[in-house]
Amino acid sequence: MLFSERVLSIEESGIRAIFNLVARSKDIINLSIGEPDLDTPVSIKDAAKKALDLGYTHYAPTKGYPDLLEALALKLKRENGVDVDPESEVMVTVGGTQAIYLALTTLLREGEEVIIPSPAFVQYFAATKLAGGVPIEVGLSEDYLIDPDNIRRALTKRTKLLIVNSPSNPTGAVSDSEKIKEAVSIAVENGLMVISDEVYEKFVYEGKHFSPASIPEFKGHVVTVNSLSKAYAMTGWRIGYVAAPQEVIEQMAKVQMYSSACTPSFIQKAAVEALDSKQSFFDDVLREYRRRRDVLCSILSECPNLSFKKPQGAFYLFPRLKGVNTPSKDLVMRMIKEIGVAVVPGSAFGRLGEGCIRISYATSIDKVEEGAYRITRFLKSISKS
Repeated sequence: MLFSERVLSIEESGIRAIFNLVARSKDIINLSIGEPDLDTPVSIKDAAKKALDLGYTHYAPTKGYPDLLEALALKLKRENGVDVDPESEVMVTVGGTQAIYLALTTLLREGEEVIIPSPAFVQYFAATKLAGGVPIEVGLSEDYLIDPDNIRRALTKRTKLLIVNSPSNPTGAVSDSEKIKEAVSIAVENGLMVISDEVYEKFVYEGKHFSPASIPEFKGHVVTVNSLSKAYAMTGWRIGYVAAPQEVIEQMAKVQMYSSACTPSFIQKAAVEALDSKQSFFDDVLREYRRRRDVLCSILSECPNLSFKKPQGAFYLFPRLKGVNTPSKDLVMRMIKEIGVAVVPGSAFGRLGEGCIRISYATSIDKVEEGAYRITRFLKSISKS
């Protein structure tokens, strides 16, 4: 059978491959998936139940219900300094991943290039190819921060887009506002569009989150992608959103119309309740994740086979391997089989991710602690052998 060349050009997500492999095993300590182990707040679940009882079981408007769009616009203004028209510059999507896919599908023409600072979220590469574009992998700094000089050197006549992601998946790095401003300035000066993936904005332990669309001269070039999945422990609900110039939203809505039609009605009503959550909820969540991060880093800092700097955001550690001459994918499979710990190979996050592993601490502190000890013992043993 002949399949689409675009589909054949991509591989299964390295993250989902590990997740699917270990999902049925209760004996595996799963430090691979970026999914909060906390439950969705009761008030949000109750809002969904109420919406079902009220009959929100039918099609919703393609771009989203007006009350949700208004809540999103208010959130963007209050928390991100991004001023948008709820009627024309915001759209609800099926998770942040669909928002990225819709943006790339809308903005790219065949053969145009997308600059992706790497290591990077797996979807950027695959979605670019599916949209007919060409992913161009450029290096981050030694500390995994955005490197404007590398971006500048990667520019060609075919460059159309730049993707920025802070806090970062997979590295946990938080690029400071000046680095992001410089990178986006390069894009604007060269007539490029920018996709700013801000899904982990709530998870910043040190430093401060910055949204490039908050700068007036940048706004017309930035597509801001976000999601309720991580911040509100709603990964399975599949609800995200995107803010962009009106003409971009109009075209993205057309793609949404023919791909998923809309985001489920009752979930949108629950999202309105989520956006009304008190800051104390996030303070408690952040405190718990900081505790997990600190425990993980404290234990792994004693491992001579790992090199890392404590991440400032998200809930991932992306250490470099030292004295281990095994491809990261093979190493991860050995860890699953031999010590019952699942992480993600660095190679899943681009060519520049090889030689690293991604460890998620979005699970209980007991599992984080035990997993870290097992990893340390395992790496010491194989480096000796």
